[in-house]
Amino acid sequence: MLQKLRAIGVSAIPWFESYLSNREQCVEVNGSKSDFMKVGCGVPQGSILGPQLFLIYINDMQMSIRCKLALYADDSALIFSHRDSNTIATRLSNELSDCKRWLTDNKLSLHVGKTECLLFGTRRRLGKVRDFQVSCDGVPVKRVDSVKYLGVYLDANLCGVVHATTVIKSCIGRLSFLYRNGNLLDFNCRKMLCSALIQPYIDYCCTSWYSTLTKQLRSKLDVLQRRMIRFMYSKDSRDHIDNQHLKTLSWLSIPDRVAFFKLLHIFRIRNNTAPVYLRTNFEQLRISHSHKTRSSIFDFSITKEVSMAPKSFTYTGIRLWNDLPNSLKEIQSESIFRSRLKQYFLARY
Repeated sequence: MLQKLRAIGVSAIPWFESYLSNREQCVEVNGSKSDFMKVGCGVPQGSILGPQLFLIYINDMQMSIRCKLALYADDSALIFSHRDSNTIATRLSNELSDCKRWLTDNKLSLHVGKTECLLFGTRRRLGKVRDFQVSCDGVPVKRVDSVKYLGVYLDANLCGVVHATTVIKSCIGRLSFLYRNGNLLDFNCRKMLCSALIQPYIDYCCTSWYSTLTKQLRSKLDVLQRRMIRFMYSKDSRDHIDNQHLKTLSWLSIPDRVAFFKLLHIFRIRNNTAPVYLRTNFEQLRISHSHKTRSSIFDFSITKEVSMAPKSFTYTGIRLWNDLPNSLKEIQSESIFRSRLKQYFLARY
């Protein structure tokens, strides 16, 4: 850790040396403690500096591989694309072995048993793949059809079915629990609990998976929202729920809520406050042509690459943004934009 701090130019090395040195640890089982042993590497857990030091510790992992590395804390993913599945398997096997050696050199370990590989592609192309095996130093890596990464289930077709199905199942379970205890709650408590315990499941990363869903799954999400509203108002299961109920609650429908979050992302992209990776393929209209129009100042152009993925975040986000009135697109404050955008959606109900 101290060597890495020196390498990035940290000047307070003596302070960090005092902070990190002479630490001990032991194991306690059924009231019996082991002997204390000195900790000679790693980062102390449970401290304010722990997360930052850990990120510095693993920051140079990228140097050990040649493919793309998606790194979030200790959740790491190697990504490589190619038309030939055998080439992908060979390349990832080599990269994974190199990554394991880097981890060993840095006194870390790779649990191959918990490592999984997932091959993305269309159903037609995946149907042609017969043998696809990634290994790490000769040890096979388990191939799966879907994987949970940072709270989102990614399936082989990137169609969002696995994630949406899981979300609906979790939300139904929580809503059933609230129904069983509904007689103890008033309207405000019911609304608060639905907003805190159920709605976040639907909102989380919805801008990435909702557009790819089938009409059937979208309909199930709409039914789930109507069930929440019936619960809040203590209505019968057959009572009709319409947009007027949503407007009274100041809630957006599921499609509008997804659009709302997408437009917030686009607002940050336009104002250069979004992460760099989100800005890819977002080209302002004034760059693609020299005509000085009001639309060219605020709108984005749909390039050929973007139009090839009509269900992607980029394509759907640009379409939604360009359809907004200029009075919304010219707002500079995010808090004002958020408030006005919600009013814009609710005014259509």
